[in-house]
Amino acid sequence: MSSASSLGEAPDLPLVLQPYIIDIVVIAAVLIVSYLIYRFVLSKAVDELARKAGMSKLMATFWKIAIFLIVLAIALSSALAFLGIEMGAAFTAIGIIAGVIVVIVLVGLRDVIANALAGYSILMYKPFKRGDIISVNGITGVVREIAPLYTEVVSENGVHYIPNSLFLKSATSIKRPEDLTRINLVVKVRSTSNLELAERLIVSTASSCKDLAIPPSPSVYIKEVTGEYVALELVAYVINPNKAEFVSSELLKNIKKAFDRAGIKLF
Repeated sequence: MSSASSLGEAPDLPLVLQPYIIDIVVIAAVLIVSYLIYRFVLSKAVDELARKAGMSKLMATFWKIAIFLIVLAIALSSALAFLGIEMGAAFTAIGIIAGVIVVIVLVGLRDVIANALAGYSILMYKPFKRGDIISVNGITGVVREIAPLYTEVVSENGVHYIPNSLFLKSATSIKRPEDLTRINLVVKVRSTSNLELAERLIVSTASSCKDLAIPPSPSVYIKEVTGEYVALELVAYVINPNKAEFVSSELLKNIKKAFDRAGIKLF
């Protein structure tokens, strides 16, 4: 008798798995197809709806995760039902898998989740907004951006990225931007130019500048009108007073670039 057939020897692994190969292939195929549907159809649909509805990135991400879990549950249920496994057992298996995933996510991403929930609260209830002066955990500065996980605060010492969960743990002092540094920029365009387009380009350029406090929103006024040119004045507020001249210079450069692209001639 050969040693291959001796008692106590473990069966060959491929032979053990052979009866389940079709089951494994079916489950894998269903999961792959479901993921592709989610990735290239459902996920893009959620992004498009979020864009049209003005939904925050945090909320869009939440709905994409929820839809992915639903698609995963339906895919597993369908695959197990196709293989003849009782639905009671299928739901039990799905519950166990989902429970394990949730525990892993909660343990591994607890700080991320805490910051995301805090960010959602800030975006929803708006205790402060971009341009407000806040003081938290010894840092005093102007809010430049509120992201899902952190908030950018500009102080005299630079830019600070503060985790949003810190605002739920520490007292926060808030001052509205009544006395921010104001800048006035005058741009002269030829009198034949499209003034409405010029005003829109100036406001758009200023609104995209993160060194400006918004609100208050940048404003454009007609300061002077002659037969040769029209003077447009931009009024905006700088977050960091020490950067006022630099910000003014960058704004003028970007306004000229926008005018050049639109075919508007400066005087």
